[in-house]
Amino acid sequence: MKLLVSSYYKSGNINGSSFVKHRFIIFRGVIRNMYKVLLVDDEMIIRQGLRVLIDWRSLGLEIIGEAENGESALKLIQECKPHILITDVKMPKMSGLELIKKITEMGLNIKTIIISGYNDFAYVKEALKYGVYDYILKPIRESDIVSILKDVVRDIDHTIIRSINSNESEKLMKDNLFNRLINNSITIIEFLEKARFLNISVSDKPYRVTTVEIDGSSDLDGEELEYRRFSINNICEELLEKYSNIITFHDRSNRQVIITNDNEIDKNCIKLVAAEIRDCVKKFLDFSVTIGIGSSVGSIMEISKSYSESVKALKEKFLCGKGSIIFYENIQNKHPDESGISIPDSEKIRHSVMLLNKESSIGEIKKYFETIKEKGFGKTSIIQGCVDLFFILFSVVKEYGNKSIDAFPNEEEVLGTISSSETIEEIEETIIGFTVRIIDYLSSIREDKHERISDKVVKYIRENYSKNVTLKSVAKHFYLNPAYLGRIFKEETGELFSDFVNRVRVEEAGKLLVTSDCKIYEVAHKCGYKDIDYFRSTFKKVTGITPAEFIKRRKQA
Repeated sequence: MKLLVSSYYKSGNINGSSFVKHRFIIFRGVIRNMYKVLLVDDEMIIRQGLRVLIDWRSLGLEIIGEAENGESALKLIQECKPHILITDVKMPKMSGLELIKKITEMGLNIKTIIISGYNDFAYVKEALKYGVYDYILKPIRESDIVSILKDVVRDIDHTIIRSINSNESEKLMKDNLFNRLINNSITIIEFLEKARFLNISVSDKPYRVTTVEIDGSSDLDGEELEYRRFSINNICEELLEKYSNIITFHDRSNRQVIITNDNEIDKNCIKLVAAEIRDCVKKFLDFSVTIGIGSSVGSIMEISKSYSESVKALKEKFLCGKGSIIFYENIQNKHPDESGISIPDSEKIRHSVMLLNKESSIGEIKKYFETIKEKGFGKTSIIQGCVDLFFILFSVVKEYGNKSIDAFPNEEEVLGTISSSETIEEIEETIIGFTVRIIDYLSSIREDKHERISDKVVKYIRENYSKNVTLKSVAKHFYLNPAYLGRIFKEETGELFSDFVNRVRVEEAGKLLVTSDCKIYEVAHKCGYKDIDYFRSTFKKVTGITPAEFIKRRKQA
């Protein structure tokens, strides 16, 4: 099953990051579009009831249309091609039974669920001859229809998985073959034999490797990373389909690898293609990639050299920045001296911090980073220099005693943050943020007007409750140690950090439930909950009742 990304963004169905948030669901390593549902009933109240009764999105479904009779429904079916049809039996112009017959005659593979009254059972028996999936008796109960819909979705999933299994196994074989090739762990005889088996054309012409790396991939969860890999693969395949003998696959580090024939796509051409891939990813998927390009090698069996060079080029992201396109030829002699760097004007930085002069401190730190960028040092030396700079700043804090030290991230945490930074700009931002935090902290002590840490945190949570607010993320925002923040927050408020966050979110959710038309799952998302079940249980824990009961009581009041 090939789902090309562009076929969705060209159709206007997506807008930026909503492409991942609303259009796709990942199951068993496969990404699929949300299944489409058509509602058909001559009673508008039934159709509207179904819309609000079911949390369609949580089931992986979306309603793509409604019809009041079989005749109108047939037109919509031809236009929208739904996966699931929910239809009444008795309707004017064309009954549900006639509609099902038409669908069967047209050879459409649509899962059909019938809505019927007790007196319509003869119709239901007739409809079952045409492969109706199931039927629901009126009045409709949420639990009944949800149970049937879950079964339908599971059946469609299994059908899709079975249909792609053969293609998937072939793709896995290809990925494994070329991963062994780029890691130089396969003989030429075995490679050529397997390439012939997979119908992969190999020539003796020069080849080049381009490697696409997702920026910030180490911070992504499995589902998000899988989505991004899938999307990049589809963009690459579509942009490169006009060329012949292009090989694309994923390496063991979740990078997209592209092997091109230099006679067909030369250095200038591959640069244009790389820019197009990068720009498409940023424009339509709203995240960035960095692209490394190796040098040309004489044959396919030398491809491991070009691949290794492309990966080395990617490491220059640290200095070049995210979203860069980097040729190995341009950087191979870039770091002649790795003897380390000395911190320029370290006493000026220290003195500015001691004087609580933010502008001067930040200016001196920026000068430092400009110097190391100009000198072209490698990542290891730069990180060491930045760690030394941090300790100079930290020494200022130490002069105020152990309590002050406890308020800030420890040495191990800062070293981890600096070492894991993908670019020098990220390190510069961390150092400046830490410096500002030190100056603010020392100012509050000297002026004896120290606002409680918990007051600042409470204000921050109330302003950002809809985001991913965790103890770790808030501690990072205030440049504090998470354990320290958690302890101080409990001491100063008498409430656990997590309990307070949930209380704020539930309070805001309660306001939305009674003042807006948002559905319960929409309110959950607006208040920072991704999991609707967790939201319901938390809401009940805080208020003693479920969100649905809360709405009902407020309406009765």
